[in-house]
Amino acid sequence: MKDDVGGSGGEPADLSRRRLLAGLGGLGAIGAASGAGTFAYLSDEEMLPNNAIGAGEVELDVSCSGDGDCIVSNGIVNFTPDGPIDRGDSGDVTFEVSVRTNPARLWFATECPPIPDHLGDALEVDLTIDGKVFSGSFSELRREFVKGHRIDDSCLDPSDSIDVELAWELPDDAPAAVAGQTTGFEFHLYTEQCRHVSEDDAVNPFSGSGSCDEPPECAICDEDDEDVYRFLEFKYLGSEAASIVARTQGKGTNGETAFHQEENVDPGETFVADGANVSGNSGALGANLYLDDGSDGQPQGSQGSGSGRPAGVKVHTSCSVDLFVGQEFDIDGTARYRLVGGEIFGKGPICGSEDLQ
Repeated sequence: MKDDVGGSGGEPADLSRRRLLAGLGGLGAIGAASGAGTFAYLSDEEMLPNNAIGAGEVELDVSCSGDGDCIVSNGIVNFTPDGPIDRGDSGDVTFEVSVRTNPARLWFATECPPIPDHLGDALEVDLTIDGKVFSGSFSELRREFVKGHRIDDSCLDPSDSIDVELAWELPDDAPAAVAGQTTGFEFHLYTEQCRHVSEDDAVNPFSGSGSCDEPPECAICDEDDEDVYRFLEFKYLGSEAASIVARTQGKGTNGETAFHQEENVDPGETFVADGANVSGNSGALGANLYLDDGSDGQPQGSQGSGSGRPAGVKVHTSCSVDLFVGQEFDIDGTARYRLVGGEIFGKGPICGSEDLQ
């Protein structure tokens, strides 16, 4: 399904739900509403006076409400949700956009997302503009919307306003590696007075923006490139809750903990062995990783002291053996862990088994 909104030159432009959503949802997107807005926290309303990058003077008002901080800095409208975003969290914010003095056209756009953008890939967002609802994930939509689009039907009158409602959610089944991160929702506004520029002469100011680079679909660990894993995410396949410890060995580590939590890991729950938890190794996992849930039959050894290796199931993380999404690790022939995700430093997410054929 596609909805029409005004495009450059005043002609309707067909926008998929994804393309329009990207304009208002930006993970780290930057931009500025045309004009000389001052830097201020928005409590109820902020006016950007003498918005005159477009032809003629236009005063642009932006007010917002939601759980978090709303800021205008030189026209950049930014909303930051309260606290880190964890799996199962959701929220919403409403922006009310209006103009003063003269009828005006209104465009918005975002910049390309970073590569990789795991949180952006996982976040699900609904955007409502004057009753039109657009849905999709976050990062791919920003990528499609870098060239901007108009959000007024045919010049916004000073007596009217446009409501922009942004609702977001990080699903319960999102990758554990993205949980606990923070982000901000930003958008870039541009206004142009209608009285001195006809619809035939109106031009989308963002139409010349370049296209975004597409993220790599997956990456393969290469010893010759001295690749290292940033993190690996596993699903616990045991039948009972267990206290799981993931320890590293080699490449500057010896028994250091990459994952451990006070609460037990439940069957079917995922956990992340993160190189950021390993000191002295530049945020990377070592040459090997050992997953230990205390089950009978696991190889026994030291807990990282001396020269012995840690206890648990061994996972090669030196690039000498291919690791792939879907790979399982067993104890005495019974699958105990399944690899469900991961990332190689500087290259992106690891591949699935089908990508290695």
